[in-house]
Amino acid sequence: MGASSNFGNMLSMAVASIALPFLPMLPTQILLNNLLYDLSELGIPFDGVRREATARPLVWDMSGLIRFAAIMGPLSSLFDFLTFGVLVFVFNASPVEFRTTWFLESMATQILVIFIIRTNGRPWLDLPRPALAASSLAALLIAMVLPFTPVGGWFGFEAPPPIMLAGIGIIVIVYLVSAELLKPLAVRSRQALESGRPHHFWNADFTMEKLIDTVEGILLPRLRKPTRASQRYGRRDRCRRKEAGGRALSSAKE
Repeated sequence: MGASSNFGNMLSMAVASIALPFLPMLPTQILLNNLLYDLSELGIPFDGVRREATARPLVWDMSGLIRFAAIMGPLSSLFDFLTFGVLVFVFNASPVEFRTTWFLESMATQILVIFIIRTNGRPWLDLPRPALAASSLAALLIAMVLPFTPVGGWFGFEAPPPIMLAGIGIIVIVYLVSAELLKPLAVRSRQALESGRPHHFWNADFTMEKLIDTVEGILLPRLRKPTRASQRYGRRDRCRRKEAGGRALSSAKE
């Protein structure tokens, strides 16, 4: 969850910093974004899981984590780029309005998507526990209200016009629908592992033990390969052993 969000945000920030003639978000706004997002995730340890997730032991699925971040992260960036285009070419937003509106869009997508990707099922059928709902909605409320208060001026925010907010609201809704539609593809490897269906090594059956075995299989033969110095010292040792053996044999004969 955090990996996909951070990957998408950094990708969006890198592209926006190159394409735009101004900073897409101020450093204090980025720190506030991260702080509120971390606050929204405080309830995750108190959340529950579906019964099928605990029906059998599961292994650490590194490939599934990478696959999830590689799908959901760029999806978030894609809608960030759409937001940039709408703000610049449709609404002709000023730098301050751009930063404020992107902050609102970023916080809304990051927090609301938690309710979608926290479960393999439909989010309206598998509701979160109260702790997660409270922490997420509280962080979302702070993020949505703060730019319209006097405190928002301390962070460089400025209230955007209603038409701009309506356009961003539509983008957020389309993003959430897209995330729900792409979620089966992002978690397919995990579902294959839970169902017991055969799967490829890089699809789901990827554990830390296999990673270690793979690395050892590559490195150990090279580490065990004798160097020139070891070969030279090996020849000396063999010669010394032969000489010692010869002397011992001569002594035995005498």
